[in-house]
Amino acid sequence: MSGIKENGKIMKKSSKILLVILSLVMAGLLICAMSGAFVFFIGALGKGGRPGKGSSYSIGKPSKTFEKLPTTTLIENFIDDDVKDLSDTVEKAMPSIVAVTCTNSATYFDFFYGEYDQEVDEAGSGVIYEINDSEVLILTSSFLVSNAKSIKVTFNDEETCDAVVASTHTDSGLALLKVKKNAVKPETLGAISSAEFGEVPGAKAGQMVLAIGNALGYGQSLTVGYVSAMERKYSVNGTPMTLIQTDAAINPGNYGGPLISLEGKVIGISAVKYADTTVEGMGYAVPLSVILPAVDELKSQKYFDDERGYFGVYYSVVTDEMHKDYAVPYGLYVSEVMEGSGAEKAGMVATDVILEVNGKKVTDTETLNSILYNYKAGDTIDVTIARYERGGYKNMKLKVTLGNKTW
Repeated sequence: MSGIKENGKIMKKSSKILLVILSLVMAGLLICAMSGAFVFFIGALGKGGRPGKGSSYSIGKPSKTFEKLPTTTLIENFIDDDVKDLSDTVEKAMPSIVAVTCTNSATYFDFFYGEYDQEVDEAGSGVIYEINDSEVLILTSSFLVSNAKSIKVTFNDEETCDAVVASTHTDSGLALLKVKKNAVKPETLGAISSAEFGEVPGAKAGQMVLAIGNALGYGQSLTVGYVSAMERKYSVNGTPMTLIQTDAAINPGNYGGPLISLEGKVIGISAVKYADTTVEGMGYAVPLSVILPAVDELKSQKYFDDERGYFGVYYSVVTDEMHKDYAVPYGLYVSEVMEGSGAEKAGMVATDVILEVNGKKVTDTETLNSILYNYKAGDTIDVTIARYERGGYKNMKLKVTLGNKTW
């Protein structure tokens, strides 16, 4: 009996083992079947979404029949062959683009040494607007050149020439530079050309654009991006402006350079990059709708640089820090008065602050220049200044007879 019981236990154990083995085998077969179906399904999708010619898959509703499309074709649908290589666009634009280098006089305040002046070089860019019989006219940023002691432009062939500010436009933040044509070598004249400008509105959100300029003063370089938005309201150095927003990198040195369409046409002038460590890819450019009317005004201003009247002073814009820490009134802080100038003859001295010219407040360079461009050497203007006396500033009125650039 005991033997039979033992044999019964052995049989039961064998049956259980057999059932486990059979279960594993069945599970394996089921997994293989499902895997095969899955592979078949994926393979069908890889062949255009159909296992056989003319059939299609639908989920919940009828679908279209998909043709076979290799992965590379899908990518090329988004990036056209002409867009992948921008060398032709750059080659077309480069002869019209210049690097601009300005020497400015900056006034600094130090707790121990007080006020001192220092010359600094600032890099920027520009675009040739016109080449006529007597001069090369270059469009750039007024914030770059309006208070420069000297300006040099470097053309596409790396030839450098002196330039002067012909006129500035406060509302647009643009300036027109002038280079005498007879100062440009014939070889350079053959290598440069005026830019081709687009038509208004000239840009739209989603459009691919190129920003070319003298980034960081290292020479001309290219960045590529898209128009992110149109008609962005932004304040540049206190001047409210309506600008194009782009994610094409606009770095220091690019200011004044062109924003270009894929056709090689100028559709904007780089204005300023949004300065915030939490923000990436927000650059701004002056749009064509502002540029073209501004150029008309720039060219029509009464007197250009070599004709207009000059104060004969070097100055800096009074900053919030100067106003707060030293109680300097807002205006233009005079750091130096040139010997023999109209300002010196009128009694103006260093540390005076220019407040008004002919009754109009001047708190930035562009406003002052927009006034002076309408007066020639020999004209007399009324100037209100603030002078530091006995622990405070007092207003005074002067009559200044403007001189020419050589005083």
